Amino acid sequence: MHKLLKLLFFSYVPTLQTREGSDVMLPCSPSGKNDLTYQVFDWEKDDEQQVFLYHNGKHYNNGLTGQNENFKNRVEFFQDQLQFGNASIRIKNTKLTDSGNYSCTFPLLQPPGQKFYMNLVVLPLLIALMFIIFHMQLINSLKRQCLPFTAEIRIKLLSLLIFVNEQSHFLLYYKALFR
Repeated sequence: MHKLLKLLFFSYVPTLQTREGSDVMLPCSPSGKNDLTYQVFDWEKDDEQQVFLYHNGKHYNNGLTGQNENFKNRVEFFQDQLQFGNASIRIKNTKLTDSGNYSCTFPLLQPPGQKFYMNLVVLPLLIALMFIIFHMQLINSLKRQCLPFTAEIRIKLLSLLIFVNEQSHFLLYYKALFR
């Protein structure tokens, strides 16, 4: 039963993929796009690790304490975007241990209980390189096989195959390698 609930929950959570060592932006904006300059928003990983906290101008990078050691000096937010309701953060120099489930919470905004979830998958550099090489081979193969089609149809076919590949084959390879 637990696996079924987990499957149902994560099937509706957006997943971001990045490669080890790169920077990744985790997007978050409350409904209504309120000015967040004098608000509170809290980012957590796996409901236990404090990633980033912003409280009325104070945050982990300028005086607040409590940030998980794994994220110190690696998380930044977009101060100039708070007025537009943007509470996104950037995690710099991603590590494999950054993979997990992230939440962005606005405890004081109305309507109450605004919480947003996403799943981050940090791929080992070797896997990311294999993925790029696989895609290059796939594209070259398709170019040779799709010559009779118009450029527009070839682009649509390539886009479809890349999307299908990203959503199924690559995740299967990744999961099989790290079980």
